[in-house]
Amino acid sequence: MTMRRALAAVALLAIILAGCGSDQEPPLAATPSEVATATPAPSTPSADTEDTAPTTVTAVSETPTPTSATAGMSAGPRAPRYGIAGLVPPNFPDSSDADWLTFFAALPNLGGAVGNYSQVADLLQNQEVGLAAGLDVLPVTGFHQDQNGGLEVTVDFTNPVERAIFLDAIVGFATDYRPPYLGVGNEVNRVWEEDPAAFEAWVAALPEIVDAVRAASPGTQVFATFQYEFLRGLDEITGAGRVEDWTPLEVAAPHLDLVAFTSYPYFAYDTPDELPADYYAAIAQHTDRPVGFTELGWPSAGIEPLAGSVVEGLGGTPEEQSAFIERLDALLEPVDPAFAMWVWAYDTSAVGPTFESLGLSEEGGEPKPALEAWQSFVERE
Repeated sequence: MTMRRALAAVALLAIILAGCGSDQEPPLAATPSEVATATPAPSTPSADTEDTAPTTVTAVSETPTPTSATAGMSAGPRAPRYGIAGLVPPNFPDSSDADWLTFFAALPNLGGAVGNYSQVADLLQNQEVGLAAGLDVLPVTGFHQDQNGGLEVTVDFTNPVERAIFLDAIVGFATDYRPPYLGVGNEVNRVWEEDPAAFEAWVAALPEIVDAVRAASPGTQVFATFQYEFLRGLDEITGAGRVEDWTPLEVAAPHLDLVAFTSYPYFAYDTPDELPADYYAAIAQHTDRPVGFTELGWPSAGIEPLAGSVVEGLGGTPEEQSAFIERLDALLEPVDPAFAMWVWAYDTSAVGPTFESLGLSEEGGEPKPALEAWQSFVERE
């Protein structure tokens, strides 16, 4: 789906709202990763079971002081709280204008926030899509993208020119939009695994990046995201043999105002009932920073490549998907997240089998039990 069609759908939605005699802005809404914002490739959960997730280690002499949550909420646009991570309407990537209208009209009842998870060059354009629809927007950029079953680093922070270009773009974005939150790295522990030098270079650049954003927009809380199950070694689904290692979080967190996570517990658990009540409590043992979740998900169908394997139970059912959402209140309580985003509003065949059934509704728009569960979760909060 092209950005032009998304913008056209937003404009048409605005016309319809105006025609209904509304004298208020459209209610706030939400969205997810790169697949959701402009391109047909997800930033957080990746398309394969072998490369799941989508979406640096030098010490510094002084630990930065985090920006207060109150400041982040009060300056600039209203802070996102709950929503949908990805711009994925029904029938994506072959969505019609009517599908886009359906998507934008549904978002206010799904939490009122949308994700802008983009490469830095696309951050501004994708921000405009959410704002044009009257939504709260959660911007997250990064310095890698999924490529051929692995990842490709897109910003070399050891190169002064590339570092300056990234910094100028981030500062310009913060100056123009003054977002309550701004992510400057997406699932960075995956970079730490595959390209330690690139991760170290990013960490070395963090003090400059964070200070520059604070100077441009004092109310903005700067964060990065981490893939939670990979940090904890809870990864039966990829066969990568990961073990628990919180090093990338512990190295980066002191420079950040907030730390955020993508989380897919079905990577290691057959059913939501198996999740321990303190599943997310371990975060507090490794950082004192406030917490957010840029992506949460549980599938409503089996994962075809796992059929017949010893881990074929790691898929899901509609009932399991709904049950996971019904447990979210209690599971998230120990970390009291500043924001929590469900990954897709609709299933999509644009991603691989690990992530294609994570929507709250089916690809054609038929609601699943998870839709009502998520709406109840958002309303409770």
